[in-house]
Amino acid sequence: ILESVNGLKALSVGRVIVVNNRQHLNALGVILQVGVVSNDAVNRTFTALIICEKGNEEVDQKGEDSTALPHLYNTALNDPPGQAISTATQELLRLAEANPGGMATLDPVNDLQLKSVDVVEGSMRLRVLQDSLRDFNCIHSPTFAEQFARIKERMSVQEELDRLLFLVSDQSLTLLPEYHQRIKVLQSLQYIDSSGAVQLKGRVACQISSHELLLTELLFENVLSPLAPEEGAALLSCLVFTQNTQTEPHITGTLKEGIDRVLSVAQRIGQLQRDCGIPQTAEEFVGQFKFGLTEVVYCWARGMVRPATLYPVYT
Repeated sequence: ILESVNGLKALSVGRVIVVNNRQHLNALGVILQVGVVSNDAVNRTFTALIICEKGNEEVDQKGEDSTALPHLYNTALNDPPGQAISTATQELLRLAEANPGGMATLDPVNDLQLKSVDVVEGSMRLRVLQDSLRDFNCIHSPTFAEQFARIKERMSVQEELDRLLFLVSDQSLTLLPEYHQRIKVLQSLQYIDSSGAVQLKGRVACQISSHELLLTELLFENVLSPLAPEEGAALLSCLVFTQNTQTEPHITGTLKEGIDRVLSVAQRIGQLQRDCGIPQTAEEFVGQFKFGLTEVVYCWARGMVRPATLYPVYT
């Protein structure tokens, strides 16, 4: 409806609306301002004055689905909050008091003259559902909103549980091939044996939160042993630094040898994963480890620069 010309015209300044979202339930309001997003005739923003209970004012809902309705079916308007402070609010209060059971809304077919098959069929189905819901005695219960909210929450939890159980079941073939591929990688690196029992290297990897394969291989190959503490800190900066740099850091000596060892181990792991069927090239695996911050971290670890001077370089 909102994508139609008549639907957009109907939502104009002064139009009385009924707002339903996570914050408001059947709140009566009036459109104060209509804004267009990026010269798009369809996507618009609406500023509205809404009657709401004290303490239930609009809050920031970023990241939430603001269109999700917290109820099944209810046309009763919210209680007026008391004395209004403007002419617009007074008019909304009058409308709310005159229509305690709900207000008639614009019909998309008869009022907005939308004649497409989808809209007509959808409108007819909506009327049938509304008529059937009115016959349900449960919706007239004073505690219906609370009861339905609890039921909806339990349904959401059960749906998520069913989805996760399916993903880890044998019936789900989406992750099964990758699972076997990664099992093959772990067996080749001797993290587990042929029966799936976890070996020493596997127990070490379990204690590492990220880049488990690379760090475990570096530890067991004693790559860090020849390095001074500040060199080790600088070398491991490749695990957290993600930005691409246009110039390579000027590094020599044991730290340069350490970088070469890290790249060699990463290349070996990446090639092994590729050979086991994982759809990532060895170059892509190696490319995630970047050494653009190595020289700066080395200088900082030696106390040659203050931490504050690192910030512009890092960003």
